[in-house]
Amino acid sequence: MMPLDSFNRLIARLFLFGILLFFCFVSTSYSQTNLKYKISAGLEALYNFSFKSSDKAFDNIIKNYPDNPAGYYYKSISSLWFYLDSKIETDLQNFISLTDTAIEKADAILKNDSSDVFSLYILGSAYANRTFAYTRDESYFDAVIAARKFHLCFNELLKRDNLYYDAYTGKGLFNFAISQAPQTWSWAINLAGMTGDKKVGLTNLEIASKKGKLSKVDAQFYLSQIYSEFLLKYQPAKRMLTDLTSRYPKNLLFKFALANLQVKTFDFSSASRSYKSIYTSKDTNFIQLKNYAGLALGDILYSQGNYDEARSFHVKFLEHSTDPHFKGITALKIGLSHLFEGDSLSALMYFDKADEGNDDLDDDEFARYKGELYLNQLPGADELKLILIKNKIEAGKFNTAIDSLEKFVEQTMSDTLRAEAILYLSDAYFHLGKYKRSLEYAVAVFNFDEFELWVKPFACYYAARASKELKDITDAEFFIGYASNFKNYFYENKLKDRLSFLSFLLTEK
Repeated sequence: MMPLDSFNRLIARLFLFGILLFFCFVSTSYSQTNLKYKISAGLEALYNFSFKSSDKAFDNIIKNYPDNPAGYYYKSISSLWFYLDSKIETDLQNFISLTDTAIEKADAILKNDSSDVFSLYILGSAYANRTFAYTRDESYFDAVIAARKFHLCFNELLKRDNLYYDAYTGKGLFNFAISQAPQTWSWAINLAGMTGDKKVGLTNLEIASKKGKLSKVDAQFYLSQIYSEFLLKYQPAKRMLTDLTSRYPKNLLFKFALANLQVKTFDFSSASRSYKSIYTSKDTNFIQLKNYAGLALGDILYSQGNYDEARSFHVKFLEHSTDPHFKGITALKIGLSHLFEGDSLSALMYFDKADEGNDDLDDDEFARYKGELYLNQLPGADELKLILIKNKIEAGKFNTAIDSLEKFVEQTMSDTLRAEAILYLSDAYFHLGKYKRSLEYAVAVFNFDEFELWVKPFACYYAARASKELKDITDAEFFIGYASNFKNYFYENKLKDRLSFLSFLLTEK
């Protein structure tokens, strides 16, 4: 069985990026035209979060094709989505019951006709969805078994028909996800006979996004998330998500993904509108997604210095969120916002809550440490000033941040804070497209002997990405390699992902 901390961390990351919530393979090229049209109609309703209509369409398929696995499988998807969001037990039971029937029907057909690739596709897809249901349920052993069955089904399907383009969606995302597994549980994946390749996964998803039939929407969504979250290719991601939100305006997940991308491109006005439309939605099936939209609104307001309004969203998130994810970092921000306004008593109350998050997440691990530190000794004036300047970078105010940082570096007496400030200068200049200055400041961090441990590995990353933009691939590779010398620092998982994908981008032709 794989180590739970590492598995939890990966699943939490995928879930929060929106990938896990939508990792449900909803396509077919079944030969019966009437069935194909019925499935297509159900999927269109499903994508647009019109669940009564999609259930009606899939119930109709079950009625007219009782021995076919399709109706049972497709009807199970909405129950899975509901369970992945709010973890309500009845949703899990409904999903398991429907996929039990789908698996039974698919096995019966394949027993009599092993060449039926559609039934094999349904079988593999059902096991894929079970992988994530079991993971959300923290039944990790069951999740590994289901993942292996899904892997074998799709391998066999593509061996029989390598032009079954819809299958490339699932195969592509599988390769990509497995390639991202932490080293600490790679042994479990290898033991199960599963391997992943980022390049193969990306290629498969690109094929499906262009040549897929009913899986085209899925492939485009997955691809947009990989472009946005990992490869930092924002423009193609924006084109895909803008198209998806236009076609399916009721789909809160597509809208949430677009809002996340708008934050990354510092389009906070558009992002706020998107998050607010989710947060105020009357949809009662995705309560946790709405909680995350409220959290995102609070984070935007916090970085902009609107502390009263930010706290209204942050406090509600702490009260209503059904998961511990990000509760630690949210409590820390509430505490700091009070401290910025001189209210140390309220700040201490929330610093005491900074240990209530999920320590498998980098943000919450950091919050726990800082909360304990600030309970014993509140941050000094210089540290608070540096946090405020960093917030300006988060808010996209790069020139203002640079002016403040340059003054800060001259005035502070702390080498530890000065090293951190120089790192932020590198980041701000990078976002302004001034890559040479960004590189110079990143390298300057290495002149310091006193620093927080996370600062220098991040300086390696900043130097590597600036070198890449300056077309100096050799230096970029050097800094990526140098970063591997650092261990056990804050945000290590986040940085390892970034370094891995920066290295991947260096090999692209």
